[in-house]
Amino acid sequence: MKKILLLLLSFCSTLAIAQTTITSAQTGNWDATSTWVGGSVPSNGDNIVVDDGHDVTLNASGVSINSVTIDAGASLIVDNALTITGGANSSIQGELKVRNTVTISAGNVTIETDAADPPFTSGQITVNAGKTLIFNSASTVLTNNGALVIQSDSDDFGSVLFKGTAAYTGLPVTYNRFITGISTTGTSNWNTISSMVKYQTASGIVSQTNLAQNGSDFGLGDYDNTSGANGSWSTWTEAEADSEGYLGEGKGYQMVTDGTGSTIAFTGRFNDASVNIAISEGDNDGDAASATGTRWNLIGNPYTAYLSANANAATASSFGSNHVLQTANLNILHANNQAIYVFNGSSYTTIGTSTAAANAVVAPGQAFMVGGKHGDGSQNFNFTTSMLTEDGSDDGFSGDIMPEDDRAELFVSLSQTDINRKTEIYFLDTGSDSFTSADAGTFDLEFNGIYSRVVSGENNVNLSIQTLAYSEMWDKVIPLGINALGGEEMT
Repeated sequence: MKKILLLLLSFCSTLAIAQTTITSAQTGNWDATSTWVGGSVPSNGDNIVVDDGHDVTLNASGVSINSVTIDAGASLIVDNALTITGGANSSIQGELKVRNTVTISAGNVTIETDAADPPFTSGQITVNAGKTLIFNSASTVLTNNGALVIQSDSDDFGSVLFKGTAAYTGLPVTYNRFITGISTTGTSNWNTISSMVKYQTASGIVSQTNLAQNGSDFGLGDYDNTSGANGSWSTWTEAEADSEGYLGEGKGYQMVTDGTGSTIAFTGRFNDASVNIAISEGDNDGDAASATGTRWNLIGNPYTAYLSANANAATASSFGSNHVLQTANLNILHANNQAIYVFNGSSYTTIGTSTAAANAVVAPGQAFMVGGKHGDGSQNFNFTTSMLTEDGSDDGFSGDIMPEDDRAELFVSLSQTDINRKTEIYFLDTGSDSFTSADAGTFDLEFNGIYSRVVSGENNVNLSIQTLAYSEMWDKVIPLGINALGGEEMT
């Protein structure tokens, strides 16, 4: 009997050591002994309590904890990557400040509120611009009775990737999305935007007072591809915004703020499931240039995280396995435009199936154009949470380093009178001289100064992207087309 008791006591002691709770003693850095009760810096696997009134800064690297409890009036400031393994549930009554990547691998999280005890404080998670919060388990329940705030600025966009189940009090998710503004010269720098949360109203955007305004019209409206030779853009009055109601999930809008740019708060709940948005060929006469309407549809990223646009980006991601240009979506796009077209402030950037991973992500709330297939009527374009990726912090598109020995890129640009355009040519193992779904035509609602044509000469589609065989890279004569203004210098 004594031996059995000894074994039981030894087992219980092992459990206690594995789940030690460490509590803060004062404000300070994570790696300072004076920060913690008993002078012991937390070890990986501990449960952490940040006590009332204390601000603890995670300045150590490689930290992985079991759970965290942040008391009211306290904060945990995460300046280095943090993993919460979720062996116990976490509770946030104060503030979790995400200033580096925070990954919650498992377990439940509750953002608390205390409405019974003045001063009626609420817990909050704040994700800084360019930083990422990841809920990595489909079993996680996030109970949000406080606030989750995601920040952005002109260069960087915060991101929350969520796989679990969310329970709410009210509309506690706010994405402060940076929107460019009217420049000092009076030029309109319009954005194409989609709401990254559910239940955001158009009137709620207008009421923030920092949209640009022209008379009674505000810098907010939508795009109709069934009217006008090139479709039609609208801006809304306050009454029209009221009648619009909620911004549609996955629908794109145009937006511009006053001054040189500012953030607009989108407040609602996570889009944490699949989103379907109808697209159509708005041109009833097919591709006839004189017909009313266009094939172009303005849709957008409905999530608080980046999307992988193609398989290259999805492969590079450790979070999601799917992508926007999946087969089901490609099947409802026009054969000449198997791509998405993202407005970058001055022109449209084409992202096709061949675009490199670093350039093939779509920022939270970024809208883009897709071309509907003629004759199919209205079809549903599908977004899923399996398309989310942890890669990306900006909404721009810059070149990446290509270490592969089976891939090459040739971008040819044309600049003239402040108009800059380019055509992209990729050399891949899967490339072909013939026209394939890896090729993408130009976005024909803007001036295209330069384009290529397929090497085989089988059609007259002006291409923004062409994909050719890597093994034959040195043996190609590639047709290029240039539209230039007479009498003006071009580069």
